[in-house]
Amino acid sequence: MPKFQSAYTLIELVIVITLVGVAGLGASTMIQLGAQVFAESSDRQSTIARSRFSMERLTQELRSAVPNSVRLSCETVGPSCGQFQCIEFVPFKVSSGYIDEATSGTTLDVVEATGVNVGDYVIINPLFSNDVYDASRNHRLPITAVNKTPGLGVGMADVDVDRWTFSSSFAEDSGQKRAYVVGSTNTVTYCLETTTPGDSHLYRYENYGYLSTQPTPINRVLVGQSGVLMAEGLNQLQPESSVYELFFQLSPATLQRNAIVYISAYFITDSGEALRFRHEVNIPNVP
Repeated sequence: MPKFQSAYTLIELVIVITLVGVAGLGASTMIQLGAQVFAESSDRQSTIARSRFSMERLTQELRSAVPNSVRLSCETVGPSCGQFQCIEFVPFKVSSGYIDEATSGTTLDVVEATGVNVGDYVIINPLFSNDVYDASRNHRLPITAVNKTPGLGVGMADVDVDRWTFSSSFAEDSGQKRAYVVGSTNTVTYCLETTTPGDSHLYRYENYGYLSTQPTPINRVLVGQSGVLMAEGLNQLQPESSVYELFFQLSPATLQRNAIVYISAYFITDSGEALRFRHEVNIPNVP
């Protein structure tokens, strides 16, 4: 009897090839989709990591700001302020309580404070920003001498006291007998600056001195100090409404609460997606 060999028919081969092709197409689509999701996720994570540094640095500095030293260059919603806006404040080195009256005499006995030097400024009872920046208001005075006086103070015989000397007396006393020590040029400014539409950068400036009128940078230079890049890839133009949103907003302190700085930032990923960050910074310090 003739022997027959088993084999696939042409129809069966065509069906198998078709099924393998469909399966391969589906697998490649899944792989491509997975790679796209991974790339978008990595892009978002990179943008978040890039923004976290600048936001945390700004938050830490604002929380150590002298009361009522925070001021904004503009607060009007629109393209001008949305593309160029600065926030200025004065971080303090030391906060300490004093014993005697600040409005009488030119010396002040203060509970021992470290890191205070001749030439530093002392700020007492700043109720307005001008009290911090305008020296003529006598709320901010330079220290001309620092002396150690051991064992002074009512009920504090075992506590060392520093005696600070000034050229004049202060305009007002603090209700809580609180004094803030700042450096001789210890001012800080953060500016959102736009060089090209849709691409803004956040720069930081420091140590340019105290000015009654808030300064703004020109070509990334503020009163002789060059800016340090803190963040890039910002665009305050809201994609859903085509309206510029302010990067900084300030709610001044009241009798019921402390001052609050609102930060609203739009970081743009490499793929063009806008990630919105909203943050509130409570400034706990009071005059």
